[in-house]
Amino acid sequence: MPGGLSGEPRGRLAWPPWRRSDGRGGRRGASGPDLAPCAAAKIVSTWGQARAVRCSLTAVGAVASRTWRGPSSASGPEAANGTANGGTAGTAFLTNALTGWEPHMNKPLPFPELEEERDRADRVKQETPILVILGNPPYNGFAGMAVDEERELSEAYRTTRRVRRPEGQGLNDLYVRFFRMAERRIAEKTGQGVVCFISNYSWLDGLSFTGMSERYLEAFDVIRIDNLHGDRIIISEYAPDGRTSETVFALQGQSPGIKVGTSIALLSKSGTSIDTPPDGRIRYRDFHQARADERRRALLDSLDAGAIDVGYSTLEP
Repeated sequence: MPGGLSGEPRGRLAWPPWRRSDGRGGRRGASGPDLAPCAAAKIVSTWGQARAVRCSLTAVGAVASRTWRGPSSASGPEAANGTANGGTAGTAFLTNALTGWEPHMNKPLPFPELEEERDRADRVKQETPILVILGNPPYNGFAGMAVDEERELSEAYRTTRRVRRPEGQGLNDLYVRFFRMAERRIAEKTGQGVVCFISNYSWLDGLSFTGMSERYLEAFDVIRIDNLHGDRIIISEYAPDGRTSETVFALQGQSPGIKVGTSIALLSKSGTSIDTPPDGRIRYRDFHQARADERRRALLDSLDAGAIDVGYSTLEP
């Protein structure tokens, strides 16, 4: 079982309770150093059949926002800053991805250029239909007390309706706030889209995250999990062949990588009314390879499988 950063109590998978439809029980998997292309490819294959729409992408790991518009022959300042209707330019903003999603009073900044950048980013967050949020949010179990706008992000998963109440301190981890930010923007405000994060995998079976798991079953139509394993916090995970499971971010001869086990979560919402949830709403896949380069290769190879759900087992809540 993976370890927690702050004494996170572990249990069976916190999805109330998960079990494979093939009867093998629910355990975990692995992936590589720059996995954003893998996440993006999964999203393209999931969402690529949708009509072309104006959307924006908040890349949480880089704390940047990029807005795409459709083809255009616009010129002048509007084309330069990507604000023309249908402009081809993409604009990247340096911004705090956890704040600025709701109207608020901003504090003055010492440089007018930074104020302009912040205000433009806030307009994208508050006014632009966002369909895709992906990234590698930071994992920090000792992030401290959330204040102001971030406080709601840290409190959202502390209550439950049908499952046991959260235990331990896992919800204080910083990556949880990014998950809540993305869920709120896609599921509650836009009403459709996808969230794809590679993150600490403690939320998959930690007893702190029962409310988080329950919430996603209500908010999203389909949940796909690629378990990347590699946990070395307390006791190292082992691959099926008995070798130590490296983190997927390890680079042979250069860096052992992080100690936290990771997973890729792809949460999708169609935006259509679904009276009966689709079969196999929770789809789970392990990457068991011991070495990071082997696991990254397996993850990349999975993108060539054709259908997006090849290799996944169905879990039943």
